[in-house]
Amino acid sequence: MNDGQTVFWNGGVANKSWNVGQILSKIYDNNKSKQAIVVAIHPIDRNREYTHSHWMWKQTYGAVDDYNNYIVKYVKPWIDRNYRTLSTVKHTVIAGSSLGGLAAFHMALSHPSVFGIAICMSPSFWAGLDFLPLPIMTKYFKSLETSDLIRKYNDVLQSNHVPILYIDWGLTTAWEIHNSLVERLAASRSNEMVDLLTQKYGFKQMAVESVQQINDNEKILLTCIDPYGGHDEIWWDKRLFTIVNVLFDHIWKFQ
Repeated sequence: MNDGQTVFWNGGVANKSWNVGQILSKIYDNNKSKQAIVVAIHPIDRNREYTHSHWMWKQTYGAVDDYNNYIVKYVKPWIDRNYRTLSTVKHTVIAGSSLGGLAAFHMALSHPSVFGIAICMSPSFWAGLDFLPLPIMTKYFKSLETSDLIRKYNDVLQSNHVPILYIDWGLTTAWEIHNSLVERLAASRSNEMVDLLTQKYGFKQMAVESVQQINDNEKILLTCIDPYGGHDEIWWDKRLFTIVNVLFDHIWKFQ
């Protein structure tokens, strides 16, 4: 998981947590056979490590490829050597939110033979298109379809060997800047991404609850729109429990 500093304990800008330990405990209480190893990776310079393009004035950017290669070449092999893992692509998931959700999208599509599922929560697909801190939205001037992000993975998205993608966003855009600006951008660009993946690349859009109906020969896009969701770990925590619990059922079919 990206943004490891908030996975188990409070941290980050908002000093909040995904509470993944509690999420897994609830899942284990219901089904002892569902178990996972969570690798929570603490970023050194998340603005740089999680992005491919300039996204905010006076912020570093553009090292997502280096970050992805580090995880694939060094971190995952070390985990597989030292822990009792199910190391196949179908058992390997990358997850993140906001810029971490963007990085999860990058990682899964740049290494589709390693990651079978990408969980992208309130992802920053707007990076490189819309700029902070001003609420400048340029979607009418530059679309995701012509963006560096999509051009980079066009061939992978065209193929039939792509990870299962999960994308969500919230509709709360009030109270503070993370909602009124960042989640608004996440919602706008994620909605655009869903249309692009389904209409151009042939992904089948499904609700999370429909995972049991997944056909392994299909390109699957799971989506969730949270009518109350904002841009922080409180809401990602709530949605993560559902998606992890459901995906466990799918993943364990391949044990």
